[in-house]
Amino acid sequence: MEMNPNVSSPYVLLDFVDDRGRCRRLFFSDPAEVIVAARPEEVLPALGKVQRAVREGHWVAGLVSYEAASGLDPALKVRGGHQLPLVWFGVFDRPPSAPDRSGVVGEPFQLSNWRLSLAREAYDERIRRIRRAIAEGDTYQINFTMRLRAFFEGDERMLYETLLKKHPVPYAACLCLGRFRVLSMSPELFFRVVDRRIVTRPMKGTAKRGRWPEEDERQHDWLAGSEKNRAENVMIVDLLRNDLARIARTGSVRVSRLFEIERYRTVFQMTSTITADLRDGVGLPEIFASLFPSGSVTGTPKVSAMRIIADLEEEPREAYCGTVGFVNPQGEAVFNVAIRTLIIDGHNRTAVYGAGGGVTWDSGSREEYEEALAKAAFLVKPPADFALLETMRLENGRYVLLERHLDRLFRSADYFDMLVDRSEIVRALEHHARLHPGETRRVRLLSGQNGAIHVESTPLSALSAGPATFAVRPAGPGKVRGGGVGREGNGSIAAPLPVAVAKKPVSSGNSFLFHKTTHRSFYEEHREPFPDVLDVLLWNEKREITEFTNGNVVLEVDGRKCTPPVSSGLLPGTFRAELLDQGEIVEECLTLDDLVRAQRIWFINSVRGWVPVHLIGY
Repeated sequence: MEMNPNVSSPYVLLDFVDDRGRCRRLFFSDPAEVIVAARPEEVLPALGKVQRAVREGHWVAGLVSYEAASGLDPALKVRGGHQLPLVWFGVFDRPPSAPDRSGVVGEPFQLSNWRLSLAREAYDERIRRIRRAIAEGDTYQINFTMRLRAFFEGDERMLYETLLKKHPVPYAACLCLGRFRVLSMSPELFFRVVDRRIVTRPMKGTAKRGRWPEEDERQHDWLAGSEKNRAENVMIVDLLRNDLARIARTGSVRVSRLFEIERYRTVFQMTSTITADLRDGVGLPEIFASLFPSGSVTGTPKVSAMRIIADLEEEPREAYCGTVGFVNPQGEAVFNVAIRTLIIDGHNRTAVYGAGGGVTWDSGSREEYEEALAKAAFLVKPPADFALLETMRLENGRYVLLERHLDRLFRSADYFDMLVDRSEIVRALEHHARLHPGETRRVRLLSGQNGAIHVESTPLSALSAGPATFAVRPAGPGKVRGGGVGREGNGSIAAPLPVAVAKKPVSSGNSFLFHKTTHRSFYEEHREPFPDVLDVLLWNEKREITEFTNGNVVLEVDGRKCTPPVSSGLLPGTFRAELLDQGEIVEECLTLDDLVRAQRIWFINSVRGWVPVHLIGY
């Protein structure tokens, strides 16, 4: 699975949205010429060659590294030591092809052993220096970044396709430059030129995605109303308005959208949109000389911000915070801001990823550090392939709590940006019910990431078959701890079933705890040591109990039936929701200590209803 840096010929693969928001794939290979700038004085001449190639009817695609800024304006200070070219563009005789990504076949890849370039203490010290520079009036905002490094071997194209499938973004790119490969999973447009009209869309302001839909909505609303993030955003908008004014027709610069919130797999981003009409005679060299690098990756004012960045950051950014894009013979030009960008060195099998954010006077070191890590989460902790899952009780042709199950499924589909067709799901469930008239069954509904629906079922065991299991109130007064008896709603006596307590905690930050999916390895890990019990009770890093691996938990404490809140890290079960709405149970934060003083304990879910349980080995 080795990667030979000399085997692959150069190529540029772009997955960019067009000016109408439609995705299009452009694949450039076999360049007729490669335009390269290795030194600052070569940058503007290289961009001039790009402009001439376009006028001669060629397509041109490639990248401009962050350090090219010093070749556009000597006042823009950058660090030395870059290994990537400052400018790299391929010139192509024919229009790009648009290969179907589903047909991509390549070698496996390994991306592992991530490590940070800065210890937390060193990061905090840099933030203090930035705040001091702000206090002294040298800057208003600094975009400070750090690096994460990993071992890489295998096929960079397969890594790119995997990332793009799991984290779709509007301006993704994969480039092979020989020794170096660049993978840019950018959500941010640097600029687009169509019919002499230029559009730029700076991205400044970030919030982590919530773990479940309600928390997600709160995070969205918090970012939309955050004065700190609005202040950061408007600083960059003002900077870009001034930059555009240098190349635009007088009076044509407009802010068409301000403070929009865009949603991605791990974060929300605040964006604004600025437009202008280019003056006659303005071409690619003039656009780059005026705008590059984007103010969203420098800070304000740009000259002093870049000087401070060069002093604070210990290594060059290279393609990270530069730009990747193309120009076609019709004059259309589209370039991203190369954030969320991975640079792979084929010689030493390393991958370097940059992450950071805007630091202002109001910034806190902890918040900025967590924001940077949130932006790297999609790469460091890629999500597993999974389908959405609902497990329901089918009884005499009727699905118990069907609307609650469908509502949960659709909310999770929206959270994960998955396709779900309600009418198709309902038809599939109705068809399955007709196949099993008069039966009581445990039904599994699966909805894949491509919208595919699958329904399967098994007969319910005697434990779960009785319809009276779904009485709102559980059975009578039996004491659970010590193996007493409980009474189900139909009046039959049922001995409490054994359950165990997990040996180690779950992480309440794991978003998969809040959504029912086929990605259940973390549940199975806790279940495996206890094969002879009904289920295992989970608890989090704060010693708060959360749920069973296949159901929710209810404790009777001081005469009140209590269930943990969703924020502790658990699936909001449909039967749990029904009981909460009817006032039969209440939410309360419960710890492992509460297990000792609980009068009774129940396992609950929409298939089995109330199941009295008792703890073993605790």
